[in-house]
Amino acid sequence: MAADAECASEHVLARAIVEEARRRGLAVAPAEDARIAPGRGAMARIAGHTIRAGNAVFLAEHKISGLEALLEEADRFGATAVLVAEDDKVVGSVLLRDQVREGARQAVHALEQLGITHLGMLTGDRKRAAEAIAQQVGLHEVAAGLLPEEKLERIRHLGAHGHTVAMVGDGLNDAPALAMAAVGIAVGGASDITAEAAGVVLLGQSLEALPKLFEVSRRAIRTVWQNIIIFAGGVNAVAIGAAATGRLGPIGAAVTHQIASLLVVLNSLRLLQVESHKGRFAWISPALLRELSYQLHRLSHRIDPKIWFDWAVAQRRALVRPVLGGALALVPLSGFYSLAPNETGVIERFGRKILPYREPGLHYKLPWPIERLTRLRGRNIRGMISMDFLKRHYRAGACAFTIRAPVSSSPATRRTW
Repeated sequence: MAADAECASEHVLARAIVEEARRRGLAVAPAEDARIAPGRGAMARIAGHTIRAGNAVFLAEHKISGLEALLEEADRFGATAVLVAEDDKVVGSVLLRDQVREGARQAVHALEQLGITHLGMLTGDRKRAAEAIAQQVGLHEVAAGLLPEEKLERIRHLGAHGHTVAMVGDGLNDAPALAMAAVGIAVGGASDITAEAAGVVLLGQSLEALPKLFEVSRRAIRTVWQNIIIFAGGVNAVAIGAAATGRLGPIGAAVTHQIASLLVVLNSLRLLQVESHKGRFAWISPALLRELSYQLHRLSHRIDPKIWFDWAVAQRRALVRPVLGGALALVPLSGFYSLAPNETGVIERFGRKILPYREPGLHYKLPWPIERLTRLRGRNIRGMISMDFLKRHYRAGACAFTIRAPVSSSPATRRTW
């Protein structure tokens, strides 16, 4: 009778009941007017009778009593009871016990090692059955007897309080919560609707790959921020500064840009090394490897660029004044400059040259754009004469001097005025 009522349902428990009935050779009668109550049960019309199969809440909604003895028996075995009623009378129950998925306990321990300590279980099963499963896998927070909308509300509540929630499920009733979670993860054997609602689907029945999913995701996020801040941002910022001061030409700037892009690609290729190479470090003790891995994880977590970026965003109001004050302090400091022994500095104030020219050594000028510095090499200075100098001496009278070309000193390059 339970299989007759559950044959139209996609719930995990319903499928288990139908498959067990077929394995025992029991005929499953065709149902009429089959209805599914998500999170509660199912009902169908069989040979003029209404067959209901579900939890105590489902049967109580239809004024069916006498369920206490069956529920106490289910609690005694730590099982979930699927109560069966024909018309308005209880006829029995099917006791089901969930089997812990392979690798579930190891996955919970590995997630805790990754720093994910707020772990809990949301289930529609009764509290005693849920606590028995939670004890086996090492979970300490259990919320039992939840309907699909109540699971959804739990996920929404956690998200509203600033938590990034990942939901793992395989049942049809988990689909709304999977869709609401920041990361919905459906595991092997999930229904099509559940897999569609999730953002990630883990292949296979084992949960051993679940911690690896979080580890690879974190590595990918760290790599993205490294590429943005260090390579795409830092390298190009240094190149822009070098180009602005004349130390990097157009060809050098183009090469530097390509090098920054290559570094981004090479840094991203490290993500291909997902699996650990155990054979390469077989000579190191497992305890030492675990300790090294733990210390490296802590170090990488501290230098994660995203953490510093999030901190800066959260403290942006408090950082505005110090940042502006530092920037204003750097403006007058930017006027200091030094000239090499073979250099001479020409200062232009609003486009007009300021005499005398600066000799090698440490000097100060007003910040840009008030004054601008032009560095001249020693050989080039011999070929430069100020137009103001020419005009003054030309108007004053005849003057004679020789201009020597900067490169060649042959007589052909001399001109006398």
